[in-house]
Amino acid sequence: TISADGSLTLPVTIKMLALGGEKIRPDISYSFSKVSFTDSAYEWTLVPGPCSVTCGTAKGIEQSTQQCRRKSNGAVVDDKYCASAEKLPIRRRKCDSDGKP
Repeated sequence: TISADGSLTLPVTIKMLALGGEKIRPDISYSFSKVSFTDSAYEWTLVPGPCSVTCGTAKGIEQSTQQCRRKSNGAVVDDKYCASAEKLPIRRRKCDSDGKP
């Protein structure tokens, strides 16, 4: 048995050598499934970034980043799952050294 846990990202070629001449016909069967991910199952979310200042009373800028998440449980997943989902605009806001807006 040959199996793959998860999606394959490259083509797979399997070659067999049947020993015993033409009289032996190996019993070969195969199956595969194609899984399609839709943007309804995954979404982009904004994650606040660190404040650009780390000490003092100066104001800095906090810039959010985007993460692809599974809607059902909020787990962070690879960006490829959100490929068809629309990204959110990056949010920037003023912050202080404590990271407070």
